[in-house]
Amino acid sequence: DRFVEARLPQLFGAAASSSARATALSSVSAFDPDGGVDMGGTMSSFFASLRGLQTRPDDPSTRRAAVAAADSVAAGYRRAAADVDSARRAIDQDLSAKVPTANQALSAVADLNRRIRMAAADGAAPNDLLDERQRAVDAAVQLTGAVIVPGDDGDVGLALPSGRSLVSGDR
Repeated sequence: DRFVEARLPQLFGAAASSSARATALSSVSAFDPDGGVDMGGTMSSFFASLRGLQTRPDDPSTRRAAVAAADSVAAGYRRAAADVDSARRAIDQDLSAKVPTANQALSAVADLNRRIRMAAADGAAPNDLLDERQRAVDAAVQLTGAVIVPGDDGDVGLALPSGRSLVSGDR
């Protein structure tokens, strides 16, 4: 029914957006308390070693402990930076792979808008074209997280949630 047809692309977009966020965040494990690196504990040890150094500044073992704790903090942040960089590279690769497919789906929606208008102007019932456009819209929404912008003339436009138009009429 029409309600389901209108609601499905919105749900596809929301699911695609959530999936992309989850994938990106899952690869950054440095600050995950269950990820094996306890940055909170590392920071607590560092501050405890600084308090110890404050009370015994002349003690060489206290100094070594403070330096070792600082090294642990630095190593944790290096791991975090490496995780973030790795996640960024993976996201860039994923986007590069999906852009051509998204562009094809967006071009198909624009082309089908034109073909549907032409068929309707000729008095034909463009049901097959409408179904094909809906599949293209669903694919584009899943890939981009776009929202549907219905046109007054029966066209289907697509825009990013920020408002940037992806498809308007046959463009």
